[in-house]
This record gives sequence, structure tokens and C-alpha cells, in this order.
Amino acid sequence: MFAASSSAFAGVALPAAAPRSRCAGASRQGLCVEATAKRTRPPLSDVASFQQHATDTGSAEVQTALLSKRIENLTEHLKVHDTDYACQRGLRMLLGQRTRLLRYVYDQDKARYFTLVSNLGIRKKAISK
Repeated sequence: MFAASSSAFAGVALPAAAPRSRCAGASRQGLCVEATAKRTRPPLSDVASFQQHATDTGSAEVQTALLSKRIENLTEHLKVHDTDYACQRGLRMLLGQRTRLLRYVYDQDKARYFTLVSNLGIRKKAISK
């Protein structure tokens, strides 16, 4: 009954199928949109002025500056795609993370906080506890 169609069971290898696109059928109609760029963090050259030394990648100032660049990118994306709710959620999470980092810097050294905020241009008033 199935002998004619089951050549793989008879020891004969089937030809390998060509790799399929994730949206093979939809691409003909123009409905599929492939992601062109993966989410990456901004290059350190963008935030070099916030580094305390040449290899500084993890200080609160650098982290806050990197988050601010990502927030700017997401804000620009949301100006075009205003119903991208997953992006809105990610933006809110990044804003919360930046707020927590700024609160940490404020608690450690208020002068450092005010310098950072003025250089980034992100606050008009101090963070309340």
C-alpha cells in the first residue's frame, strides 16, 4: 500500500529540500517583511565622552548614555510605527532601567548625577524617591 511512496525506508536517500524562507507564500504578495537589522547596542564611540577611562564599558554613566541612545532610537521608530505595542513595552522597560540607574548615581554622588543629566539633557528636575 505505501511501498511506492516510502523510498526512504528502502535505503534510498531523499534529496535535500531547499531552505525555505519564513514567509515563502507571503513574499509573493508583498506581505512579508524580513528584519533588516538586529537589535544591537549603540557603539561605544557614541558615548566615549561618558567613559571614565579608555576601557570603561560598565560604569553607571556609560550604561545610562547607552540606554539613552537606545531610547532615542526606539522613540524615532515609534514616531513612524505608533501601534508597535511590543516596542512601546520595551521602551517603557528601558526608561525604568535608566531611571533606576540615575537614582543610583544620585544616591552615590549628587554632583555626578547633575553633570550626567545635564550632558544627556534628559531631566528638568531631580528624581524623587
